[in-house]
Amino acid sequence: MEINENTSIEEWLLTANIVFKIWRKEAKKEINEKITEKIKKNIKKRQANLKDNPKTMIDSILGRWKKQIITDRILIQNKNDKTKIIRNPTKIKNEIKKHMEKWMANSNNDEEEEISEE
Repeated sequence: MEINENTSIEEWLLTANIVFKIWRKEAKKEINEKITEKIKKNIKKRQANLKDNPKTMIDSILGRWKKQIITDRILIQNKNDKTKIIRNPTKIKNEIKKHMEKWMANSNNDEEEEISEE
């Protein structure tokens, strides 16, 4: 139907409604194609993981993701209760190393005490 100056509002609305339904149908078709493509891609990825790396596939299926700690800055509290922020990656790495060594030393002492009590 062609719209011109003599077209009534009812005819124009009918035409607009038809055009809208056609566009909506095409949009749904396009969205479904993209979803299907994404599903196929993920299936292929899982098949490859099953063959090459079954642990990764099982972790993915079960939703087990590696947790990461981002350490782009850390807070250090001095002996005189002043807090400073460290942003230098090398210094951050050294401070974390010192903290973990101290923590592991305390952890090992606790385990030794438990074993000696038995």
